[in-house]
Amino acid sequence: MRSLICPICESRKVKLFFRRYNSHKINTKHFFSLYKCDACGLVFLYPIPSWDFISKYYYYYDKIEASQVRKRLPAIPLIQKIIEKIMNRGTVIIPGLKLLDIGCGNGSFLQEMKERGLEVYGIEPDKIKCELCRRRNLNVFYGFLEESHFESYFFDVITLNHVFEHISNPRETLKKLRELLKNTGIIIIQVPRADSFLVKVFHKDCQLFAVPYHLFTYSLKALSTLLNEEGFKIIRLRNIPAPFSFVESFSLSYMEKKGK
Repeated sequence: MRSLICPICESRKVKLFFRRYNSHKINTKHFFSLYKCDACGLVFLYPIPSWDFISKYYYYYDKIEASQVRKRLPAIPLIQKIIEKIMNRGTVIIPGLKLLDIGCGNGSFLQEMKERGLEVYGIEPDKIKCELCRRRNLNVFYGFLEESHFESYFFDVITLNHVFEHISNPRETLKKLRELLKNTGIIIIQVPRADSFLVKVFHKDCQLFAVPYHLFTYSLKALSTLLNEEGFKIIRLRNIPAPFSFVESFSLSYMEKKGK
């Protein structure tokens, strides 16, 4: 196999991090490989599977991950939701602002922002979740960002809440988002970090890597490099507590040691 080049900083200091079946032991005939760049700290899946291949795993993604945590510690999902609600994903709450949520799921965040006076829009590639959004009378496009037809320089705020790590073409995505964002607008990206405390504790067993759903797990250096190169100015960084991820990481580590 030829040496890999980091897709963010283009360094050749890339090495195999680990190989494993998917994090939920679904269709265990397929191995996935994660590589790490020693220059910028990016961890990435290679080769990146097609959407047709990986989409079948998403059927189980929410169901299994949420149900496993509820069985072990029922209060954890509630605590996580409270934390996220208090922080509002860092969104600027000014009535009348136009907000786009990429990968908006069932639309709960959009609904809350709509009730607080924002003009909200969403993009969601899951048909069932998109239908849930429409039942809430939310303006949600079914499909992917590159297929959407929003006006240029239309949005004041664009949010990607634990979505950016799932995107196979991060540079192209940021270029598209720049076209949609007003010159005074902001993008809010929330991602798991490859250089986080959880990774230092659990290493390859950390739930944040979530094979094969997370195609890229960004370090602060890798994400900053990418954003700066695509013309964005970072105005604020903050860490958000993730009790959900801690429980899942502990469980994954335990199962790996038990060989389950």
